Amino acid sequence: PSSHAAAMAIYFIYSVNEASSTYNYTEAIYFFILGTITCYSRVYLNYHTPEQIAAGLVYGIFCSLIFNMFMSNF
Repeated sequence: PSSHAAAMAIYFIYSVNEASSTYNYTEAIYFFILGTITCYSRVYLNYHTPEQIAAGLVYGIFCSLIFNMFMSNF
């Protein structure tokens, strides 16, 4: 899986989670655009296949959701 895609998914989920309390989604939009460009560039430069990007995104979302559930208990 692509670690770049996983990192972008984690940043995006975190920024959406933080923005939901302030209703300021500017940072979330920034990370969505940055993540899209990053994932596209990985495929365009033949560093990863689309399947590896998808696996990285799923892994990043899973890790981010687990982290958010863990931190909400504290």
